[in-house]
Amino acid sequence: MRFRYELEGFDKEWHDAGTRRQAFYSKLPPGTYTFRVTASNNDGLWSEAGASFVFTIPPSFTQSVLFKALCAVTVFGLLWLLYTIRLRQFTAQVKARLYERLAERTRIARELHDTLLQSFQGLLLHFQRARNLLPERLAEAIQTLDTALDGANRRL
Repeated sequence: MRFRYELEGFDKEWHDAGTRRQAFYSKLPPGTYTFRVTASNNDGLWSEAGASFVFTIPPSFTQSVLFKALCAVTVFGLLWLLYTIRLRQFTAQVKARLYERLAERTRIARELHDTLLQSFQGLLLHFQRARNLLPERLAEAIQTLDTALDGANRRL
């Protein structure tokens, strides 16, 4: 007797097993299969009906839809985490630049304020001196006012 077999859903054609009564398959993917076997007699006539056996190989955990969904959620979660981290870094950089500009503007404003205040204070002192010189020493008062105006023009 000779045998031939086919695994529907996996094999494309019949396999001649000769007189061997075993069939070997490795690494079958998950799914439903029908194993068919036929035999021939000594005259070489093959049986039409043969025998068949239906079986199902369930997917392993790593082949399941749940596992693939968990992987997809994990990948999207990691991408979201990376996006969030990058957004925070960018925000921190922008804030640092803004604080730097604010500090520089504050420094300039203080410097201008101090310089302007000092200039006004100096002018006030000159004006007060000129006022004190009036009316007895008119020429000296005019000289003091001219000096104050010249100093104010130089600072501007």
